[in-house]
Amino acid sequence: MAYTNDATNNGPSQIYLILSSIDSERPVGSRLSNDTARLLSTKYIELCGLVSDLRRIPELNDASIGDFVATADRINSIQNQALRSNALGAFQAEVGIWQILAGKDR
Repeated sequence: MAYTNDATNNGPSQIYLILSSIDSERPVGSRLSNDTARLLSTKYIELCGLVSDLRRIPELNDASIGDFVATADRINSIQNQALRSNALGAFQAEVGIWQILAGKDR
């Protein structure tokens, strides 16, 4: 049994737990690569809500996860706040539809 005193929701312990959760749903031969785990951990604070959704779709490969993060980065880099909010809302809606079509909307 593991124990931590980290009271934050986005510290190293939380990142470790989310990455472990993502990997636990994936087949042994399809675990996250070190590079992908590092990418997700460095972007976790920015993408915490979306990163936790990745555990629902274990079929995603490292390249797809990289594309997911790159798309989120491009959205976050939009300077106009209203446009960025609209793009993020559309992105989140597409992820939701994707989960439904993948049968992982639980």
